Amino acid sequence: MIQVKVFKFVLILLCAFGAACTDVSRGTQKACEPAEEVSCTCESGDGLGVSTCSSKGTAWGPCLCGGTPGTDTLNQTDTTGGDSLCVPADSNFERGCYEGAVFWFDDCGNKGELIETCKLPEEACEEGQCVVGCAPMDHKSCEGNAVWWYDSCNNKGQLVEACPENTICSGDECVLSCTPHAETYCLDDAIYWYDSCGNAETAAEICTQDEFCKGCTVDEENCNQAPSCVKAFYDGDWLLTADPNKKDACGLGNAEYFDQVLVLTIDGTDAVGKIQVAGFDVDFTGTLVGKHLMLEGSYTQPDGTSHEELIDAKFTSLNTLEGIHTDNFSVLMFPCSLYWNISGVKK
Repeated sequence: MIQVKVFKFVLILLCAFGAACTDVSRGTQKACEPAEEVSCTCESGDGLGVSTCSSKGTAWGPCLCGGTPGTDTLNQTDTTGGDSLCVPADSNFERGCYEGAVFWFDDCGNKGELIETCKLPEEACEEGQCVVGCAPMDHKSCEGNAVWWYDSCNNKGQLVEACPENTICSGDECVLSCTPHAETYCLDDAIYWYDSCGNAETAAEICTQDEFCKGCTVDEENCNQAPSCVKAFYDGDWLLTADPNKKDACGLGNAEYFDQVLVLTIDGTDAVGKIQVAGFDVDFTGTLVGKHLMLEGSYTQPDGTSHEELIDAKFTSLNTLEGIHTDNFSVLMFPCSLYWNISGVKK
């Protein structure tokens, strides 16, 4: 489209300054050599196309860019009306191609009546006829580090785009090039390779069941700690909180889970803990398997109510845990169990 308008604009200027001109719309002077081809910029801005001179040499065809109006051959024209400076005199001026079919085109390049629809893919529209052959600019594909047009028979055509630096040709487009195995970061309980675009690849090291990955994650900014698998040191004071921290106690009234400190000691797989609840010291014993902590304890209130306590938790990092704290007791022979969703932070 752009090629035609520029050419006719030049003609108008020449005529305006007294140059010898004839009426192009009547076909009395050639605008170009029939079947001559020139490169042109696609209207979408997506690479280069081809503009072909009409069979009578009266006008340049549209820029052929594939997949949109003008993807076949000679005289493919948009339905928007051709050149607004041209007044058509002959509606059946010449035959041309549009989207795999043969149409009449007027002497201004406007598409008119359908003549014939080509039988795709064995036929293609070329120079106003359905011929057995390959439709040009059928699809794009990569060859080397560039995008090329290919016809319907998969023959390589014109270059669409040479991929610039730091990009590669993938599928039918230039995409950002990512260097594999560029960095390592913590991901869950493992050290993973990441490419230069920040995409996780394969595990560089899987931490054991009692280890955590300590170091930078890919989302952390200004982090310089190299990732490594380390064993946690759980001994110490852990602040336990519940969410929610209030609930109905089996119809006996409201119960509240007060923030409490678990003093924890680990020896291999043996675990010992102590919690002070409402002035009572509750001693716990249990096990640590991997990151799974199980503790059992008991205490008796002055009124004789006995409580059996169970903490079933998992360490989620070097300094955090999550789990369930269960309180089992009986009032007037009626059993009651309270289940608290707890989280813990090492102090």
